[in-house]
Amino acid sequence: MSDPDKHSDTTGEADNAREEVAQTEPARAPLPDVEGLAHTMSPVDLPEPDQPLPNPLAWTFTVIATAGIFLALFNSGSIRSWSYELKPSPVSEHVVSASEGWFNVTSSAGLEVPVDAMRGWWKGVQNARFPGQDPTPQTETGPEAEAPEPVQ
Repeated sequence: MSDPDKHSDTTGEADNAREEVAQTEPARAPLPDVEGLAHTMSPVDLPEPDQPLPNPLAWTFTVIATAGIFLALFNSGSIRSWSYELKPSPVSEHVVSASEGWFNVTSSAGLEVPVDAMRGWWKGVQNARFPGQDPTPQTETGPEAEAPEPVQ
């Protein structure tokens, strides 16, 4: 059989399938309401939950607030670094002083210890080299790092 014959068989089968689909009445699922989906937001009929569902906006707010508080407590060094990158202005001056104060409070409480430990582990992995490979300079960046020597 040649290629045009194969194509015509496939086209004929597709036409037959289209006619069959057009003649078939789709099955209708039972709806919870005689008016159909007018009183429901879901196209899938689900049973009523045993307990009322929580408010999704309250749940979202709780998750975002918890993450924000966690980051503010345990990653205040990033807030401080971010404030150093702001364009100098009277507002950014207040932001820098507030972030410095917050960093001092969290550091004195020991909340920076986990971040410093993870940063140390990461820098150790980052500076790791294969045997025989030249060592690289330290990759530490940020306000604690030494400033490069000015080019003269």
